[in-house]
Amino acid sequence: MIYFFSSIQDIALDAYRVEYDEYHDAEVLATNYQIGYKIGAFLIGAQVYSIIGVDNWSAIFFYLAVLMFLMPLVTIFSKRVKELENNQTSYSQFLSAFKELVTKRNILVLLLLVGVYKISDIVLGPMAASLYAETGLNKPDYLEMKSYFNFLATFVGSGLALVFIKKYKINNAMLFGALLVLSTNILFSYLYLYPTYTNFIGINFLDTIAQAFTAVCFITYLVGLVDRRFTAIQYSFLASLVIIPGTLLKGSSGFLVESLSFYNFFILMGFIGIPAVCLSYLLERDLVLSKENILKITSIAMAISIFLASISNISSENIISLNDKLIHFIVYFVLAVTTFYASKNTNQIILIFIIISIGIVTEFAQYITGLRNFEYMDIIANSFGVLGGYIIFSFMKKTLKKAL
Repeated sequence: MIYFFSSIQDIALDAYRVEYDEYHDAEVLATNYQIGYKIGAFLIGAQVYSIIGVDNWSAIFFYLAVLMFLMPLVTIFSKRVKELENNQTSYSQFLSAFKELVTKRNILVLLLLVGVYKISDIVLGPMAASLYAETGLNKPDYLEMKSYFNFLATFVGSGLALVFIKKYKINNAMLFGALLVLSTNILFSYLYLYPTYTNFIGINFLDTIAQAFTAVCFITYLVGLVDRRFTAIQYSFLASLVIIPGTLLKGSSGFLVESLSFYNFFILMGFIGIPAVCLSYLLERDLVLSKENILKITSIAMAISIFLASISNISSENIISLNDKLIHFIVYFVLAVTTFYASKNTNQIILIFIIISIGIVTEFAQYITGLRNFEYMDIIANSFGVLGGYIIFSFMKKTLKKAL
């Protein structure tokens, strides 16, 4: 019963917040929601045990009841939103809501984006606590300080998202948020290698900033998809779609850690975050899967995959017996050719610089983890691969022009 009535409360609250945008911008409401959620979690989370005591359950539930009793007072004094009259039956309204939703342009790609955007964060969640236990970072004073810093990080991330959305628009904010989450997720692999107090607090602080940033962006984006005639139905469906894929997959997270190790598990979370980055990139292009857009997201996925595969803790001998430098040349050759074909209108010197920079950053990342040495010859092999790709692309481009 608690879960049933809580879900009804969530749906009503979300619908009210969506329709409250007649008074404030959607991104402002999303920011307030994220901060308010964190304050609520802070008040009923670790603070319950630190203020009242772990064993005093009667006092804990009394404290929670008082907090819940205050909520109706907030509702009473809140502004009433203008509700659209709908004379349809509940069943007809339900069907109409989904009919309107599925007729949106490129709906399948849109729903795929909604389903995968936060999947890596959801799957990673249960294993973060296991990582702390494995590395001895689950000390009470460590966890208490983490809660304080994460509380602050929520304000930072939410504020940054609000500024970013207003300045660069929601589509660009979604892409930046997807990249941010992917980056902070793989930082946990570094925490596994170097489980110091400073790394523990710092990485969790950055991760919470990323979570708050993406939450504000994603809520703002979902609000823009909802038809105000069917606010509660459509938003609750989209919000559920966000959670379901990750929830189904996170049950296997423990098995993945057992077979891959903690380090490679968090690298895998980076791979799982790639679809969110690619689909977010398509937002500015109306989610159209044209040949050019497919090539662009392929080059993005390849670049990220190369970086993640390079810093994973898997011996190259177990994968392939080819010469290491030859592998570097081939991989960056293919990446370069794909990128040049995908971005024909972009200055090719800039593209060459970006791809070579990816190789240099990858070498530094390998060195920082301590799993591999910094090798200049790898950078040279990468650079030759990029230049080779450029030469082949230029030759084929000239040949095609002559043929026409």
